[in-house]
Amino acid sequence: MNFFPDTNLETDLLYLPSTPEPTASRAQQILRLSFDRNRAVRNALADFAERCERVARFHSSSAMHTECAEYDALLAFGPSIVPHVMLQYARDVRVGQQHGGGGGDGGASGIIGRGTLFWYELLHELVWGRKTGLQTVRLGEVYKCWEEWFQGQLEGAQEVGMMAMAGE
Repeated sequence: MNFFPDTNLETDLLYLPSTPEPTASRAQQILRLSFDRNRAVRNALADFAERCERVARFHSSSAMHTECAEYDALLAFGPSIVPHVMLQYARDVRVGQQHGGGGGDGGASGIIGRGTLFWYELLHELVWGRKTGLQTVRLGEVYKCWEEWFQGQLEGAQEVGMMAMAGE
């Protein structure tokens, strides 16, 4: 049985198994590497969210949130972390709604806090390789668009539609 690992999503050599044959030790290695990587991603997400929360008190510019080591650390993981980012984004949206926060879109979305304001930038750069460049964003609509995209309800690359929902 030939085993060719799919390195299209995972490009970090630290998280690719080194044993070429599928063996019990390889399975254990894959599980350990997966656990280590998931922990590293969770820690990086928490670091970015904490930084956003800290910086949001003084700045609303996306550049202040996306031009930092914490953001770059997340980008370095590559597109394979999109599910992790979407889960964190959804959690932060729910927390913001439960606390009655406004989302900068007329208060309709109830989205605020943590990294919520800038998860969309990270997702955009992970998926399309660049930041949105948007100055004004309707956060509730952007989140809904990302949620639909993630669930496969938007066909193809819907970058233009996402940007239109964002207010451009």
